[in-house]
Parts: sequence; structure tokens; C-alpha cells
Amino acid sequence: MTTRLSAIDSTPDLEKLAKNFTGRQWVFDNIDRWLRESDERFFILTGEPGVGKSAITYHLI
Repeated sequence: MTTRLSAIDSTPDLEKLAKNFTGRQWVFDNIDRWLRESDERFFILTGEPGVGKSAITYHLI
């Protein structure tokens, strides 16, 4: 049995999540600071369900 995996297009869901997204400027400030000043290769964004991690990621891309 062969199983094929394919990407799920979540763009409509992310657009809906990000539509009324406001605030969290402190997160974007921290990401900007990390990009300018850090030698670390990864920025790990964590949080409880529903706090806006996907919406923040959508804004970044």
C-alpha cells in the first residue's frame, strides 16, 4: 500500500485568522531585534492555543 502525502493549503484559514489581527507589536519588535542582532539560527515562537502564533507567522510571510 502506497500513501502519498501532499501539502494542505491553509491560506484561506490563515487569511481569516489574520484579518482582524491587531496588537502583539512586542513580538514583531523581538523578531526584528533577533534578525538584526542575533547570531542564532532559529527563533522559536511558542504560546498557548489561540494566542495568535499562526497569525503572526502569516504576517511575517
